[in-house]
Amino acid sequence: MRPVARITCFTLPVAGHVTPLVPVVAALARQGHAVRVVADGVLGSRFADVGAAVASYPEDDAALLRAPSPNFLEVAGVLATRTERTLLAAAIEELQRQPADVVVVDSMAPWGRLAAELLGLPAVTSCSSFVITPRLGATRQGTVDVLRRLPQGVGGLAAIGRARAALRHRFGVDCGGPMRLLANRTATTIVHTSRAFHPPLGRLGQQVQFVGATAAGERNDVPVDPAGALGEALDAADAGAPLVYVALGTIYNRRPAFLRACAEALADGDRRVVISVASAQLREEIGPLPDSVVAAVMPPQLAILDRAQLFVSHGGLNSVHEALWRGVPMILYPQAADQPVVAARAARLGAGVVLGARNPDAASVRAAAATLLAGAAAERATALGQGLRDGGGAERAAAIILAACA
Repeated sequence: MRPVARITCFTLPVAGHVTPLVPVVAALARQGHAVRVVADGVLGSRFADVGAAVASYPEDDAALLRAPSPNFLEVAGVLATRTERTLLAAAIEELQRQPADVVVVDSMAPWGRLAAELLGLPAVTSCSSFVITPRLGATRQGTVDVLRRLPQGVGGLAAIGRARAALRHRFGVDCGGPMRLLANRTATTIVHTSRAFHPPLGRLGQQVQFVGATAAGERNDVPVDPAGALGEALDAADAGAPLVYVALGTIYNRRPAFLRACAEALADGDRRVVISVASAQLREEIGPLPDSVVAAVMPPQLAILDRAQLFVSHGGLNSVHEALWRGVPMILYPQAADQPVVAARAARLGAGVVLGARNPDAASVRAAAATLLAGAAAERATALGQGLRDGGGAERAAAIILAACA
């Protein structure tokens, strides 16, 4: 019988980073291991619900981490600054107060990696997106995007320099530059996708373990009012009407003009369209909608994707996984962070079409939908979804974490 392991996880308190880790923590807790997760608020309650003890980040730090800039250099600057000012000291204190046999760190939580290093503890990285390397996104467009963001990111680079100097002085450690801060790799990195879907990595070997999509098959039994507009749309889909789902994620989602273009482009014949909006205010900003289009505040995404013929997405990896798992092809409208790279990968593998314009109109959306529905995108999505299932999921991720205890 395996002895009980003590596991401490340091998250980035953002939904897209937390979602794939929750099933892993649940698997460890089911096996009887003692899991402690440092998170915040509602996201922390998700870990408590599956059997973990939860500690909270200081609210000032959590508030900054919850609303990342779209500029990667500014994000790296915030990570370095918060690590130096408060989060590394807090992580060391947490691990001294609650000893751990292994530390799990988010790929953008450098304070957890550095605390484990200082205390001589084994660490495993949980990577909720693609592994950041110099090759990732190394395309002409990717280079253009990086150069375009450099002037805005000068302040972030300066903040990183100051934080690195202060960390060396106070703790004798180096948080690294932008790529190290955003990748945060340890001896072993668990990547929550499949090797087939991930862009080529080069020679990272056993440092990187692909476990597939740990959360894409989760149930989502949120009650829906059967007499409401969303309930009627889902009933129509169950009766055979084509359904298109439009959702732009949890952070960079305030795009009323684009959502209006989707409604105009996709409301066709007996097709139903469900648009996810972050707030009632955004629903008002979109304006009047055709009768066959429903704008709902944060509806149950998985229940809708279970019925969808097509998904209009921002290209967040969790959302893309959820679509591939169900064999749903995608129109991709990436906004920031890793979304352009994820979207480009889905398109390259034949499961989606990327909207290239900064402000796509209804004609562009309509043309993308026609291309996907007339081709083999659904078959490609289904094949990629099977690859996500074959990675071993949460149970394999749990086994990799436990192996690091030895």
